[in-house]
Amino acid sequence: SETVNEGAQSLDSLEGLPEIEAVKIAAPRKGRLLSEVVISTTSPLVGVSIKDANFRSHYNASILAVHRSGEKLEQKIGKIELQVGDTLLVDADE
Repeated sequence: SETVNEGAQSLDSLEGLPEIEAVKIAAPRKGRLLSEVVISTTSPLVGVSIKDANFRSHYNASILAVHRSGEKLEQKIGKIELQVGDTLLVDADE
């Protein structure tokens, strides 16, 4: 995978998602960026459900999937309580 510096810089500017690396996966729509985001030990999202974090409105991004320990979590996205190391597939503004 190719690292997209511009995307990483854009996502780094989002409060609560520090020190991340965006990996360009695909271009779902013009003006959108599909990225993987890993939850860090310092993230305020640790221990908070995606719904309670108001992720979509707070970050103007949608979580499409969550992987934990290499396995996709199958429960409803909003009910997932995030943990350190979780990998989020995120659709965000470019």
